[in-house]
Amino acid sequence: MSASIIEFKHAYPSTSIQFTQNAAVGDVIVVNPSGGGAAAFSASDNLGNVYTVQTTGANITCLTAPVTVAGVPKITVAGSGQSDIGVSGWIVRGLSSATANKAGYASGLGNPLTVSLSPTVECALFVGWNNEGADVWTSFTESCVITPNGNHDTGHYDANGYNLSLAAGTHAPGMNGTSNSGNRIAAVFLPITVGNRRRRLLIAGVA
Repeated sequence: MSASIIEFKHAYPSTSIQFTQNAAVGDVIVVNPSGGGAAAFSASDNLGNVYTVQTTGANITCLTAPVTVAGVPKITVAGSGQSDIGVSGWIVRGLSSATANKAGYASGLGNPLTVSLSPTVECALFVGWNNEGADVWTSFTESCVITPNGNHDTGHYDANGYNLSLAAGTHAPGMNGTSNSGNRIAAVFLPITVGNRRRRLLIAGVA
């Protein structure tokens, strides 16, 4: 079993994203704002869910919120006075916690540029990355799905990856591509709800 994505949204340039699907109590919202000059972003939504920073570095942050108030969320981020900001977010179902089992950040000129982390349980991986200038990401390591969002007029590029079932152990999510300046990656491993799997198996056995 893995977690499931209810909806993915991305907006650039923007400080907010508007979902169209309902977030249910028990879901988790993952948000990756990037760009501008912020060392750390904050996030809030129209429902009153509380967002916590899981990892942050120059120009990119990963935040999560357990959904305690159901509804269709609109998320707004803050932390930079610049207009060159992209916001990406997921509504995720099937996670046991909105607190990262492992999370990290890396920057540099590596090709691939990776962050090595070792989750202790089966997890879903969410990644945001950012670069400035003429760099273009060509592929993603750790077999994640890539949702590219295009090269923008400013030269700012955002893309996002996720893998919804990774075993405990060492993983090094990252991206491949030209690497000459301003490359950053933030990764968060969120634990999968194994208890739900057990209940389903018991019900199936009874049936």
